[in-house]
Amino acid sequence: MIAIKIIQSQFQLTTRFQPPGPARGDLELRDECLPETMAGWQKQGFTPPQQEVPEGQRFWTHSWLYQCKFGSAIVAFDQAGFTGWHELSQCYAAQGWTLENRDIREDKSGNWNYVVSEFSKPPNQSGLVVFSLFFKDGSPVQPPELSIHQAIRQNMSWLERIDDRLDNLTAKSTDPALQCQTFVPTSGPLDPALIEQAIQLHLESRQLFVQQSLNEHSQNAATEASKPESTGGTTTQQ
Repeated sequence: MIAIKIIQSQFQLTTRFQPPGPARGDLELRDECLPETMAGWQKQGFTPPQQEVPEGQRFWTHSWLYQCKFGSAIVAFDQAGFTGWHELSQCYAAQGWTLENRDIREDKSGNWNYVVSEFSKPPNQSGLVVFSLFFKDGSPVQPPELSIHQAIRQNMSWLERIDDRLDNLTAKSTDPALQCQTFVPTSGPLDPALIEQAIQLHLESRQLFVQQSLNEHSQNAATEASKPESTGGTTTQQ
């Protein structure tokens, strides 16, 4: 059992640091994977991931542009070799956004919490990011409770640093995780109605991503199982 765990860990580390794309086990999605209308939003476009990525880049993102009466939103499916929880707020902070609020919300089932992060950027920009992660078997990755300082890993107090280490111990996992997000940039303050509309867009799109992921992995497993076995240079047909 220990040997199996070691082999699995080595495989996961190797896969994690492979270039993004199908060879790493990443899913290739299509425009039609998300519907034309969803949660009161209308689809405006689709951007597939780069086929040739710069050396060292880990992330591989599919994104869809949606629009409603409140504005525009980007729905994205991110694959980057995540293991366990990934705090997306930190990535936006690194791009110059200031995290103003981070809130963990429960869905109606109470089984899959998600994060709603609100940002600002001079001179008068606001940004909303709603995000979730799930494992490849479809089970949710639950977000940890974090202060704003912990979420962006800046200016943490001594006690916050201790809490951060404990959160990492409980939130991290060796199992691959996939990330889905909805990002809404706007001028001026965030409208509460826009926030709720974006949350609904995220909740509906993440369920579709989970189903797409399960379908793709099921098909891949069936393909692998149907391949003839090779033993000593001879092929055995089932």
